[in-house]
Amino acid sequence: MRRERWWLMMLVAMMALGVMLGVACGDDDDDDDDAADDDSDDDDDDEGDELQGEACEHMTEGPFENAAAIDDPHLELDDVAFDHTSVNIALIELEDGNNGGYVAFTAEETGEFFFFLSEDVGFAVLDGDLSAVEIEESGSVSACDEVSVYHVADLDAGTYILEFSGADVTSVSLVHEMAGEHDHDHEE
Repeated sequence: MRRERWWLMMLVAMMALGVMLGVACGDDDDDDDDAADDDSDDDDDDEGDELQGEACEHMTEGPFENAAAIDDPHLELDDVAFDHTSVNIALIELEDGNNGGYVAFTAEETGEFFFFLSEDVGFAVLDGDLSAVEIEESGSVSACDEVSVYHVADLDAGTYILEFSGADVTSVSLVHEMAGEHDHDHEE
């Protein structure tokens, strides 16, 4: 009988310890109204961080493609919409003495696109009428040295023009990622 009591006391003690640890390690935020918003922001931050890691990996390990920017967006443009690929874009000298140019980007489906650049140069997304598409967010990348900045734009399926400007470099590398579409295997 004593042994049964000992086990019962141990079980109660372990349950009490579990409850105390759960309370001690729980969320101490008394404002539950913002909990869903906080989780959503954390998910967005986590995805952004994960996409930055993806961009760093593709920028350093490839695969790699090449494209050339031109100075007239009305002419046929190289399309740089290679999934999970680092595209090295040769820029040209523009009338203002800086380097830049235009390339095409075909969005296969509607979504939020992250554009990661190796250099901090002027960047814009233009629609078919050459009107600027709103850049939702821009920022620097600290995950690696090969990626300098990122820009985020919500795009409908279709073809867009990427404009580079104000560059003092002769090329820029681009990796694009679509939010929510980064689950894929990498070749070893």
